[in-house]
Amino acid sequence: MDFSDLDLEIEALFRKKQGPALTCRQIYTNYGRDFFLDLEAESLSQFTINNVVLATGGGAPLPERNQAVLKTLGQIIYLQADPVALLKRMQIKGVPASLVDAPSVACFMDCVKERHVVYTALADAIVATTGKEIQTVTSEVVTFYEQHNRHII
Repeated sequence: MDFSDLDLEIEALFRKKQGPALTCRQIYTNYGRDFFLDLEAESLSQFTINNVVLATGGGAPLPERNQAVLKTLGQIIYLQADPVALLKRMQIKGVPASLVDAPSVACFMDCVKERHVVYTALADAIVATTGKEIQTVTSEVVTFYEQHNRHII
């Protein structure tokens, strides 16, 4: 299967509409949350590729308008990570733009709890990732997909 990253789609749509090449973080920071969320929703609604793995990014599944679109694109698999593991990733990659204004552990934990509720309700499958090698996670995802898509060639 092919792979697509919604963040890259957002950045491409922004370049097409606005001109400059900016990252999602820069778009969020320079143009604001609402502008970014609208651009994210537009990018997602234009996504029509079938038979592809789409990485949505952490906040994309939160708005109801995005949830409806995601459900039309196929099965949704929630790659669930322990909050401590997520914090470690943030130490390496940096705090997400949505948490820059309130980077406390308490705000992060509130965000994790909110997202977990939405992701769990939206997901067709949940794959725990903490402490697992990428090959193991991939195998679990592929197994789920194969078990639920036998009619697809």
